Amino acid sequence: MVKVVRDKGIAKQRAAKLELDIHEATLFGKEPARSFKKLMVAYLEAKIRNRGFARLQYAAKPLLNYFGDSDLSKIKESHVENYIAWRSKSVSDGTVRREVGMLSAAFNHAIRKHHWRIENPCKGADKPKEPKGRVRFITRAEAQRLIHSARWPLNP
Repeated sequence: MVKVVRDKGIAKQRAAKLELDIHEATLFGKEPARSFKKLMVAYLEAKIRNRGFARLQYAAKPLLNYFGDSDLSKIKESHVENYIAWRSKSVSDGTVRREVGMLSAAFNHAIRKHHWRIENPCKGADKPKEPKGRVRFITRAEAQRLIHSARWPLNP
């Protein structure tokens, strides 16, 4: 779970650290070492007010269990594919696709919004196929309500 910083002093320290990292990166061409956890925290903090935030937190847990404190610059397509194989043993392909999609979005967020010079390893990774949609037939009662709703403005 992401901890929201409510203390101005801590927030200012974090902002100063971020500015220093950016300055070193531009001045010396040095990209600071960043952990996978830092990526997830940055992404979840940015999405905390979004409607699907609970789903993002749920998707982040197995990713954090698998990648932990890994160095972001060392995560490659093969690591993402290994995660997919590991996770596919316990959950459906649709769940794995959503988790990898969230991971890809986190990398893209860091690249675009925080200007981290990293590659998105999810781009070339082989993801599971999209699961087939579920076929469901409506009942007579549902069909009657649908027809009634469609006629309602015309025949009150």
